[in-house]
Amino acid sequence: MTISVTMIRLVHDAYVGDNQLIAYFDLRLEGVADIKGCALVQTKNHGLSVWSPPCERKHNEPERGIKFVGQMRKAVTGIAKRSYDDFLKSKAANTVTLSAAVALVQEIERRDAA
Repeated sequence: MTISVTMIRLVHDAYVGDNQLIAYFDLRLEGVADIKGCALVQTKNHGLSVWSPPCERKHNEPERGIKFVGQMRKAVTGIAKRSYDDFLKSKAANTVTLSAAVALVQEIERRDAA
């Protein structure tokens, strides 16, 4: 089964108890399910974990939920961490590219003003 992250959004300074939320992400289990609203979390012991999305429960309904366990939990944690790392790298690369583009535009404006 192919597992992929289809969306990732960074979270800043958010904690649930002693756990720090790092990012929210959507997950695709190819041919099985799309799961929206998962969380990548740094635990109080500085490990990484993933949380499945919370399921709403209306009055008098049975409890529902999704829980990642065993090898699936390891696989989802790994792909979420790689996606997070890739996102940070691309964000840094985009910042450098944007800075270079801004510098070029500023140089052209100075040249044209002279």
